[in-house]
Amino acid sequence: MLSVAWPGKHFAKRRDMRIAIVVLALLTSNVAMASPRVALVEQPDEDVGEPLVLIPPGAAPVLQRAPIPPKQFALAVNNPIAWAGLAYAASGYVALTEHQAVRMNLAWFRSTGMNPGVFVLGSIIAGEPIEDEAYREGGFFDVGAGWMYFPRRVWSGPTIELGSVLRTRHTYVSDEFSSPEDETLDTTTVAGRALLGWSWDIRGRAFLAIAAGASYGYEAGTRETRSSYDSPTVGGDVGRWTPGFEWYSRVGATF
Repeated sequence: MLSVAWPGKHFAKRRDMRIAIVVLALLTSNVAMASPRVALVEQPDEDVGEPLVLIPPGAAPVLQRAPIPPKQFALAVNNPIAWAGLAYAASGYVALTEHQAVRMNLAWFRSTGMNPGVFVLGSIIAGEPIEDEAYREGGFFDVGAGWMYFPRRVWSGPTIELGSVLRTRHTYVSDEFSSPEDETLDTTTVAGRALLGWSWDIRGRAFLAIAAGASYGYEAGTRETRSSYDSPTVGGDVGRWTPGFEWYSRVGATF
């Protein structure tokens, strides 16, 4: 007797396999969607050279730039407004730590009727020419060094400076309305000074800085005077403790 197999069984097996494949695909897609995503993405910034960090999900989804590490060296000059035959100055800086630096300073100031720092600052603020009725020659030359502290970080924010200054003075003054009429001073002052200031960092590449304070030291040298045009010259020694007002402004670059 000849028997024939019913094809419905084969169709049932194929249908079951198809259902199993569909179920497996759905489970796989659900697992992939539920898996944790990468929360931190870093990309190089060609302009700055620092990574850009994306804050993980759950925090504010903003793009932040990592802080630029401060550079170790800097050079600066005084405000160009004071260059017109009045004052020239330059400073070199070396960062010791993230908050400390050493500043070396050279400066020359033309002879003025009062402390050069006060006279220059007042003239710049008032916008008036740097002159008076007396005839003057010579000036002051400063060599100084100081330790600087930056509470925020070097080249940025408030500054505290403690240091010393060696100031030589070679001046001649002639004024017919003063007594004595002529005076020549050749002295050297050794003083300590303290300054408070502020520094503005410009993208880690440059900075603007101002500071003001006081100095106190001993001045020694010689003094020659003449009471009038036809009077003899009288010489003498100078030895005195001298206070002074100190200030500076700088425009610098870091490297």
